[in-house]
Amino acid sequence: MIYCPVCNSECSDSSAFCIKCGAFFGKTLLPTEEERLFLLAQPPASELLVAPRPHIINRPWTKDWVFWLPVVLTTIGGSQSLFREGSLGLGPATAFTYSSGFFTILFLVPASFFMFGVLPALIRWPFRTRSFKKRLAIRPEDESAGWKRDPLDISSQRWWTGSLWTRGTRPQKDEKVGIASFLIIIGVVAAMSIAFLAGTGSRGFDVNPGITNSDNGDFLDTLESIESANSFDEGFATSVADAYSQVTQELNDYYAVQIDLQNIIPAYIQLQEIVNSLQTSQSELQGLLTATTTQEMLGGSSAPDVDALRDFTAALGNFVSNRMNFYQELEACEPLLTPGREVGICDEDAFARWETLMTGDLEPLGSSYQSVLDSMKSE
Repeated sequence: MIYCPVCNSECSDSSAFCIKCGAFFGKTLLPTEEERLFLLAQPPASELLVAPRPHIINRPWTKDWVFWLPVVLTTIGGSQSLFREGSLGLGPATAFTYSSGFFTILFLVPASFFMFGVLPALIRWPFRTRSFKKRLAIRPEDESAGWKRDPLDISSQRWWTGSLWTRGTRPQKDEKVGIASFLIIIGVVAAMSIAFLAGTGSRGFDVNPGITNSDNGDFLDTLESIESANSFDEGFATSVADAYSQVTQELNDYYAVQIDLQNIIPAYIQLQEIVNSLQTSQSELQGLLTATTTQEMLGGSSAPDVDALRDFTAALGNFVSNRMNFYQELEACEPLLTPGREVGICDEDAFARWETLMTGDLEPLGSSYQSVLDSMKSE
C-alpha cells in the first residue's frame, strides 16, 4: 500500500491517483474539478477487479467480536487456571513445576482460541456466507460500470463492473490480519505467565516454619537442679515435657513427608494421619497447661516459661485446625483413599480457600516455638 501525499489515505501500489481525493501521486496540489471528476470515475487497481470473498473472521481480526471473545475468556479463565497450577503443591516450585506451566500455556492458548474463537466462527460461517451472497446479489439502479454504494457497507462505495461487484472499495478496506492482533495474543500469553508465576510465589503453605526436633531432655534436665517445693510436682512437669516433646516430634514427622508433585494424593493421606495424631497431642498439652496455675508447677524460673508454652500450643492449635479443615474438604471432594484418586478442580478450589490461612499460621507457630526455646536458655 502507498499513501496519498494530499489526504494521507491508503491506496493500492499500482494506483496512479488517490481513490479518495483524486490527487495524482507525485503531485502536491489538489486536482482541478475536471481532473477530480475524471479520476474519481476511474476503476480501482486491476488486482481489485475480482469478486469479493468473505473471511471466516474479519480482517484485521481486531474488527471482529469473534477474536475478542477468546481474548477475554482465555485471559480470565486461563490466568485463573495457571495461578492454581502454580500454587498447587506443598513445597516450593521446582524445575518440573515451571516446565509444566510452560507446556500448559503452549497448549491452553491455541486450544482456547480454537474453542472460543474458531468454533463460533465456523458456526457463524454458513449464515454469514448466505448473507454475504444475498447482499452481493443486489444490483445497483444504474447498472453501468462505476463506483456505487457498497451493498456490504453503506458508508463506502464499491466498484461495479456492470455485471458484478468487485473487491475495490472507496476508501479501500484493509484485509490484512494486522500486527495488533498478534501483539494482543502475546499479551494474553504474558498475562497467563504472570498469573502462573504469582501462583508459584504463593506456594508453600507447609514450608517448615522452623520447628526442629526437640528432645525433652532439656526440659527434664531442669528438674534435677530444683529444690523440692510444695507447689512443685515432678510427675506433672514430666507429663508436660513428654507432651511437648510429642508435638514437636510429630511436627517434624509432618515436614519429613516426601512429596511427589506428580502424584500428591499419597502425601495428602500421610499428612492427614499425622495431623490427626497431632491434634490429640496438642489437646493433651493444652489440657496440662490449662491446669498449670503457677510457673512453679513446671519447675520455677529454670523451666520453660508457661506463657510461652501456652502461646506455642495456641498457635499449634490453629495450625492443626486449618489443616484438618483442608483435608476434610479434600475428603468431601472425594475420599483420599479412593483407588486411582487424582487431584481435580474441587481439590484446587479447596486449596485456594485454605491457602491463605495455612500460610498465615506458620509465622506465629515458628515465633512462639522460638520463644519456648529462648525461655529454656534464659537461666
